[in-house]
Amino acid sequence: THTNTVVSVSTPVLSTGTIDTSAASQATGTGNASVGSSTVQGVSLLGGLVTATAVTSVSTTSRNSTTGKLRISSAGTQFLGLSVAGVPVTGTVAPNTKISLPGVGSLVLNQQYGHAYKKTAHLTVIGIHIHVTLSTPLAPVGTQIRVAFANSSLGGPVKGLLSALAYGASAKVLGGTVLA
Repeated sequence: THTNTVVSVSTPVLSTGTIDTSAASQATGTGNASVGSSTVQGVSLLGGLVTATAVTSVSTTSRNSTTGKLRISSAGTQFLGLSVAGVPVTGTVAPNTKISLPGVGSLVLNQQYGHAYKKTAHLTVIGIHIHVTLSTPLAPVGTQIRVAFANSSLGGPVKGLLSALAYGASAKVLGGTVLA
């Protein structure tokens, strides 16, 4: 297990409170797993256009040692106090929920991509992913902001090469990247 904590991040396009990340390999009751998780508190993006009390992303890739079957899961991914353009987002957010940001571009909530094949499996979960596609004083076109990134994978010809990765927030703005 590897964990990290950052007290806060503050840039013109994103600010956060505490960020906790973890990447781990685990023995489970049925085999083994890799888990990446990221929790970001006090999220404010693009001057408060998108806010959240907390965003947690969890990515788990597991292998059943009896059946050899690989499985991926985003269980544990959640949003607390999420608001987009002043509108509260409540309840469970479905994977890959896309929302238009008028005058800015769009965002994807609970973005997930991955697959479980016969011998390898992987899953990436991004709590909030903003794409700036319109010219705005908030951020230049091409800016991408990711909050609560978690990744896990298993594979290889052996019984489990494990990999996990997590980070709290990143912003890529014309020639520069902030990663925490």
